[in-house]
Amino acid sequence: MDVTGLLRRARQEAMLTQRQLAAQLGIAASTVSRYESGAAQPSLPMLDRMLAACGKQVEATLVHRHADLDADLDRLAARGHSRRLSEIGMLTGWFVSQLPEGTVVGGAWAAALHALPHGHRHGVLWVPGDDASIAALAGLLRQHMAWFYEPGGEPCAPVVRPDRIVQNPVAEWRVQVAGRFRTVLVPQADSWPVAVRVDGDLGPLLVVPAEGLRPADGVRPDVLARWLERRGRTASPALPDGKP
Repeated sequence: MDVTGLLRRARQEAMLTQRQLAAQLGIAASTVSRYESGAAQPSLPMLDRMLAACGKQVEATLVHRHADLDADLDRLAARGHSRRLSEIGMLTGWFVSQLPEGTVVGGAWAAALHALPHGHRHGVLWVPGDDASIAALAGLLRQHMAWFYEPGGEPCAPVVRPDRIVQNPVAEWRVQVAGRFRTVLVPQADSWPVAVRVDGDLGPLLVVPAEGLRPADGVRPDVLARWLERRGRTASPALPDGKP
């Protein structure tokens, strides 16, 4: 924790001079100066008092150590898309490569494709809402004997027809080769999430950009921040409201 920068920023945001802050605390202005310069370190109780005098407080959060996290990021980056997807339970990446044209991959599947560590295995697919795409999705699900999850959470093995997909524009599925995932039909072009093209051993895929992934996608904010920092990038706005 950068105590010197933290104290200086808190005091400046409170519009206090070092002398004014010292007077509130009953200590010498030179002591405040030494703390802010790094010449001395305040105890935790003194740090709390100083921040409280500036109307601030410290909240601690456990985050990954950069050395360990960087090793994980390097390990994932060295692997192909198929290998990354296999680590989240996908038996064959072929399933993703056979999705209807224009489908955007999100959730933990997107995290894996970007070589990001992830906290769960569930993918999200934004599928074009035209008849041809719906029929292609139905055929793929039928080929893999997909289980459909009823809104109440109970799975069943239906005969997958296009009308079932149309009747359930947001639906949960599970297939043996890919695990559990969600499909979202997108009938309007302006409802699409931002997507980027990634190329790899599964061919070109449209994927939610790493900057748009959230904790619901299984990506920790501190992990994403480090991933972006290593690439000189920053986080982007969240996906459209109402989308998983």
